[in-house]
Amino acid sequence: MNTQEQDEKAQEIADSLSRYLNTGGDKETLARNLIRDHRTLVQQMFSVFMSVCKLMSAEYKLGQYDLRNEDSCKIADEICEKIPNRHVRFI
Repeated sequence: MNTQEQDEKAQEIADSLSRYLNTGGDKETLARNLIRDHRTLVQQMFSVFMSVCKLMSAEYKLGQYDLRNEDSCKIADEICEKIPNRHVRFI
């Protein structure tokens, strides 16, 4: 898969998750289903979570948030402050 195809697939997945949450999808059920996957894939999903935290922390530091996402940006910043440069191994 080339870079453009990867970008398109990533956007498709992000859009699907957004639609699920926007229609009232249960976050706890989703989380339980995600962690039941193969442990290596769960590790990679957590790595994505950490990447999201880093990006949201950067937005927080720049003041690029509003009341709709202030809490998540602030918490992401706190996570990054507590565990800076943490690498999740791929095994």
